[in-house]
Amino acid sequence: MELISTSIYVILFIFLLVFIFSMAILSPYLEKKDIGGVLLIAFIIGAVGGLFFISPIYEDFPEFISEVDAIVTGQDQYINIDISSQYGLNTSEIINKTRSTQGVDKVVPTKVSLVTGNFSSSYVQYMTTSIEDNINQSSNIENVTIDSENGIINATVKNSSDPQLVVDDIRELLIESYDITPSSTVIRLQAGVSPLDIDTVTEDLRNQSVPVSTVEGSIANNTKKAESQQLPIWMVSVICGLIGIATALLGIFADTIYNNWKRMGTKRNKRRINRNFSKTNKTKTKKEEEKETVFEEGTHSVEPNPQKDIVIDKKEKKSLIFKNSDKDFDELNKKSKNKESKERTLDDFKEE
Repeated sequence: MELISTSIYVILFIFLLVFIFSMAILSPYLEKKDIGGVLLIAFIIGAVGGLFFISPIYEDFPEFISEVDAIVTGQDQYINIDISSQYGLNTSEIINKTRSTQGVDKVVPTKVSLVTGNFSSSYVQYMTTSIEDNINQSSNIENVTIDSENGIINATVKNSSDPQLVVDDIRELLIESYDITPSSTVIRLQAGVSPLDIDTVTEDLRNQSVPVSTVEGSIANNTKKAESQQLPIWMVSVICGLIGIATALLGIFADTIYNNWKRMGTKRNKRRINRNFSKTNKTKTKKEEEKETVFEEGTHSVEPNPQKDIVIDKKEKKSLIFKNSDKDFDELNKKSKNKESKERTLDDFKEE
């Protein structure tokens, strides 16, 4: 299934779920007995929507997953081409057409089949040995299987060999040694193609009258395996109905969920504010502690000065105080003497 059509189906199903949610969100305005009807309608809409919109996607899902896996792993897919002598096809011409088709990486023969009438099973062992060891093209044959009851001889061919020469040699051996004439022959080729080009190449080959039979590779194998493990369509429809009920319940309790979420958000904001406030107080306390005066034995540390930190020893501090006090005392004494000299009179000097 194309990606566009898949997206459209998914969007339509989502619209159905939105409709169910919108319908259920009005449940507070309904009576309790009507809520059961809402759930039933939600189930029906979900089941019908799943049947029409999800089941086509579900059916093509194994192939989609297999294609993605093949693209990621880089594994080639193989288109089987069966060239039958009954249709008078030219093997060399078919090989050239296939190789020249855009998107084909390689073309290799895999097996040849000769169809005869049934023959005695006692010939089987001799035929196998003769074909594998004695014919001219035996070096290009990997193994041989013979079904005498149905009269079919299959030979697996090596990739580098010419399949038409192998067929001619086996035919000659059967006619000359066992008097068995093949009624028809089939040559199988395999065209290696990228997973992204498999559909395009298949269509191009058929348009060129190339006898495409089947497609092999990880995509086909994984698709068959996944399809055997898939649930039936009716179960997919029921699951979609249950999804509809879940959506309706979400709409019914939407107000309650929103109010609880809002309340929890308010609590989280309060905790965040308190946490920030406590961090601010701790920061202030640390700064205040740094500004406080610290007294230690024999040393006095004062508040840090932005220009220079000063630490004064106790003895130096006392000497500074006494020096300053002596200077002040001398100045006061001089002032007092000057004052006394100004207040004395001439009589006082005479008496002296």
